[in-house]
Amino acid sequence: MQIPAFIEMRETVCLKTVTTYLLQLLKPFLKILRLLLLFEQLFRQYYKVLRVYAFRFVNDWDIAEDVVQDVFVALWNKRTDIEFDGAVKAYLFKAVYNKSLNILSSKKYTEEESVEQFSDQIEALQILENNQENSLFMKELQGEIETFIETLPTQVKKVFILSRSY
Repeated sequence: MQIPAFIEMRETVCLKTVTTYLLQLLKPFLKILRLLLLFEQLFRQYYKVLRVYAFRFVNDWDIAEDVVQDVFVALWNKRTDIEFDGAVKAYLFKAVYNKSLNILSSKKYTEEESVEQFSDQIEALQILENNQENSLFMKELQGEIETFIETLPTQVKKVFILSRSY
């Protein structure tokens, strides 16, 4: 059975209308999806080098990571306000630099980190001191044991030495 031409034309017009409508609905989502993909590409391209750059200032990998993440979060939050003329790299480096300096100058960072670093250094020194004391104590004890073994009769000495080697 043949479909009349005016019905086919009506279905085609209707399909085009629906397609146009759907595209209009999807436009904002496609725009956000493009932005997300570009942002992810930007993050992957600059994250490692920015982290190393931040580390040069804060001298702590965890804080450097926080700095870079904060910069990218701020960039995402201001994505509609910021206009780039191809200078994204310069913006990112300057933002990391400023954020690093802000952290270094903040009283919270300097007090907490210096106390934490100081306590870590004290703990390391105490461990080292204890190891040295234990090492000296073990050497003295070993010397006393060897002196005592030399005073034992020959047979008792052999038995003692053999008992310790197995």
